[in-house]
Amino acid sequence: MKQNEFNGYVVARKNLSDADLIINVFSKEQGRVSFVAKGIKKPRAKLRSHLEPLAETKFRTIGNSNLPTLVAADSKSSNDFFSVDNDTRLVALLVTEVIGIISVESQPNPPLYRAYKDFLKDCLKTERLLIELNYALITLLRAVGIEPHINFESPGNYVFDFNEGTTKKGLGSKESVRISQNTMKFWKAILNYDKKTIMRLRVEQGDILNSIGILIQYIRYHFGKNIKSYKVLKESSSLLQHR
Repeated sequence: MKQNEFNGYVVARKNLSDADLIINVFSKEQGRVSFVAKGIKKPRAKLRSHLEPLAETKFRTIGNSNLPTLVAADSKSSNDFFSVDNDTRLVALLVTEVIGIISVESQPNPPLYRAYKDFLKDCLKTERLLIELNYALITLLRAVGIEPHINFESPGNYVFDFNEGTTKKGLGSKESVRISQNTMKFWKAILNYDKKTIMRLRVEQGDILNSIGILIQYIRYHFGKNIKSYKVLKESSSLLQHR
């Protein structure tokens, strides 16, 4: 039977039976990979601790089908997100869910993998978590080729068109949402400046939150999936509340 080894991050888990899970992993070498983890829901399952999100892990599967079986897993490092505050963990899980949505089965995307890995590292030490989140979302969208484009003509009312992925002057349509000029400037900075400069920017809380909301809608529009972690973050944290 075919054996397969790869490094990656768990991005989704689905119930298959009372004891088994279907695991989705985003890997550097093979893109998104799915497999069955048999008996993993049992309290004493050996590999259970290696199937948590947010830690890079080496996996080995066996089987010729589209859904092989996990036979080994070894976390490459300790999971630092077990000891962080709730807000940091929720933001990291949100970005992880986005990775599971925008990555493609069996299609490697090294820039996307690198961007996600860098985000997890930076997320642990940042003092500006929401700017980190904005930067991550736009960087991930850029890695899959649908980053937002800024078209600023002159002062006035603007919308972001989800279908075209660009800002437009005017009232827009059902496939667009209003966007402030400050949010447009924020996006332009993320798309053009280096990371250190972006993390020093003075950005109003309202513009930061507006940006996140629009980016989440944009992802939902293109991939047809709700981001459940965004709802959890809004309900479980004061982070997304306008101050």
